Parts: sequence; structure tokens; C-alpha cells
Amino acid sequence: MVEPAPLADGVYSLEVVGWSPTDPTLLQVSVRGFVSCADGVEGCWSADDGTYGAGEIGFSETSREFDVVLDDSVVVYLGSTDANESGDDGLTFVLRSTTGDGFADLMAAIAEAYDTAIAAPLSAGTSIDAIVAGLQKNPAHGFTSAREQMTGELYFTYADAPSVLFQIVATDGAPLPRSGTSALIPRTFTVEDGKVSLEFYAGFRS
Repeated sequence: MVEPAPLADGVYSLEVVGWSPTDPTLLQVSVRGFVSCADGVEGCWSADDGTYGAGEIGFSETSREFDVVLDDSVVVYLGSTDANESGDDGLTFVLRSTTGDGFADLMAAIAEAYDTAIAAPLSAGTSIDAIVAGLQKNPAHGFTSAREQMTGELYFTYADAPSVLFQIVATDGAPLPRSGTSALIPRTFTVEDGKVSLEFYAGFRS
């Protein structure tokens, strides 16, 4: 069996396709290159005259799936609109970096807290509204209220990572994918001189 060639240096679109709290340092991802916008390119929208703006990009049709081991050779950037570091409007953008294993620790902490405080009572029949209201009134397991900022339902904080915003805590009455870690929105996968960095976002999305 021929091993696929390593990814060339560059910036790629990132999607998480698998992760489990039982093996938190193993992240299954899918990446796609960015391409110039044209008819039929995913992620592109033309102007009224059918043209695309200079520099607009979409996603390549070709994707690759593989495993990333979240260890200290990987750098992860996490951005968020952090309620704990308020700017003039009560929120400020925060961007911090950590190692892959530091990010795995964050994911594992989210999963443990989410499964305990949200998924378990939801599965036991407690309503979503009751779960959220309870955590907003009595913060626990790293969850605090996001109601005051009107950005979502709950924030999750862990160590010195930016706050992770849960705009929703369930989908159609079911727990969120990957034990709530789907609140970490994948953005880009970068390879530079063979070194890998990932970028995620955990703040407000309109």
C-alpha cells in the first residue's frame, strides 16, 4: 500500500470528523484547499452581474481525511469573544495559542463537563430550558451564564483558555456532537516547513 504524499506547505480549510474523550489526543480531520471563486466552486457567491470579487476564495472539491495526534509538536490557536475580558461593548476578541496536548486537555474538560451537566440530565428527561436556567443561576462544572451578553446560553471556562461559548446546548433535543466539543469551530489547518498548526473559534457567531 502506497502512503499518500504529505500535505504541501499552505493553509487549508479544516473540518473535524471525529474525536472521542476516550482518546482525547487523537483528532480525525478533513482538509481542503482554498481556490479562487468561479461558477460551481463551493463557498462562493457571485454578484448580481455574475462575477466574483478579486481575491474571493472558495473550497476545493478534493478533500483528504487523516488523523492528527495532538501532542507538543502541534500548535493550536483558539479565538473567542471573551466575556471575562470585557471591552467597551462587554466583549473583546481573544486569541491564544497552546500545544496540541493542551488543546486535548481543553476538549477533554469540555466533554466531561458537558456530559455531566448537560447530556446526562437531558437523557434523563430534564428539559433543555431547565438545564440552561439551572446553570445560569448556579454556575457549575465550568459553565456560567451568557445571558447578560445576549450572545448565547452558556460560557465554559477552563484554565487560561478563552471562554467557549455555547450559543445552543443541544440540537433538536439531542446532545451536541462529540460531547459538546463541537462548540469549538474548526477554521484552518496550516503546514509550514512541515510543522502543523490548527485554528479554532469558540466565540459569538451571527
